[in-house]
Amino acid sequence: MVSNNTRVFDRDKSHQPLLRIFIHSELLREKILTQDMTVSRLLKLGIFPFLQVVCSPTDDLALQEKIQEYEGVLQTKYKFYSNNGREFFTIVSRQFERTIAYGNEETLTKEFHNSNSRRLDFFAGKKFDYFIINSDNPVLKSGKSKGNALNPEYSLELIRLLLINNGLFYINKNTTVNEGFYYLYRFKKIFNQYQEAWTIIVSAYSKLLITKELFEQFSSLSQRLEFACRSYDKLSFYDLKTANNDTQDNTLYHFSYFIMLITGIFDDLAWILKHLNQLNLSRMEIGLKIPVNKTSTKFYNKLKQKNEKLCKYLMMQETQTQIKLFYPLRDTLQHRQFLRGIKYKNDNENIDKNLFIVPEGTVELISSLTNDINEYGVIKVITDYYLDTHVFALKALQVVAEIVNTTLSLMELDKIKEVLEVTESIKNEKAPLEVLFDWDSEPIYF
Repeated sequence: MVSNNTRVFDRDKSHQPLLRIFIHSELLREKILTQDMTVSRLLKLGIFPFLQVVCSPTDDLALQEKIQEYEGVLQTKYKFYSNNGREFFTIVSRQFERTIAYGNEETLTKEFHNSNSRRLDFFAGKKFDYFIINSDNPVLKSGKSKGNALNPEYSLELIRLLLINNGLFYINKNTTVNEGFYYLYRFKKIFNQYQEAWTIIVSAYSKLLITKELFEQFSSLSQRLEFACRSYDKLSFYDLKTANNDTQDNTLYHFSYFIMLITGIFDDLAWILKHLNQLNLSRMEIGLKIPVNKTSTKFYNKLKQKNEKLCKYLMMQETQTQIKLFYPLRDTLQHRQFLRGIKYKNDNENIDKNLFIVPEGTVELISSLTNDINEYGVIKVITDYYLDTHVFALKALQVVAEIVNTTLSLMELDKIKEVLEVTESIKNEKAPLEVLFDWDSEPIYF
């Protein structure tokens, strides 16, 4: 059923369909029936001609009826054949019939891992690019992937990366936007506290209530936030391709910029707090990171007098560890020997990709944040540690979003808003982004 052996991220949009996904109907039964947001979006992808969305066979009539509500999704059934001593099963839909397994009928229809899963479902799943099952399924390792088996959340992220890197910016079946509008939407979705804060700042600046420096620093922050989204998408796209020298170089190129942007975002936040709270500090005293041998800085001592709640959050051990996490990488990329990559293959762990040596100190910081360093894309090979840049960057973007959104929400911009006439434009900033963008529906995979 897969057209050829080309890896998903080595394809371009001339490959039709660009991607085939197989959704395990019964393992995701409750999520399908209750229209779980992520699973529903996966099913809605069936409307696009460049994707093929297939559901595994089920005898559950309620499940069949719910799946039928999604345009373009293919329902299937299994057929058993016994010809001249050969026994085999096929999977059949209105568009195809393909052989999936040879062997005894009774053996192949037995349960696999639990009462909602047959061996046949997993044989069929191997015939597709992505096989989407429940997150807690023992087939999945670390909740993410094993072979082509994925949980719904991670599969939707991979699909998004594939589509947007192929220039497919579809809001719905008949409506597309350009790359600029896509990333404007994307960064405001991830950094969801920015839009309201920016509207207040713009309104305050127009009434001369804040300084030009504060206004321009907020503008600088928006640029870095958007570029961080772009660079994450690009580094992931190259990292998920077949590992070779070209993909390694392209991955490292975009990853390096991604790390620089993150530390730049922290600088933007520090300077915004400096201007917003009129902190009397020299340039060298402005920064969110507390040095290893200190418990505070002049920056935080002065900020505490103006906004104790925000200061407490930024000085928390976990927050400081998250901030410090990116500086060994930044220092390596800017000042020391550049990151070195290797091509690593391990069939037992399902790894065949480019990895990069982790700078000294990074593993220790990650270990203080989680018991599972694989969560941050760190892989131990004998005695050395290597970085899976896509997995690390995915986690990094989540960490940075938490810091940015929490910091913006605790900045006490309501004090500025109280001085302003509260206009409809400010009230409306809490509306869904698709409403602000005047789009006719919420994007399916953005």
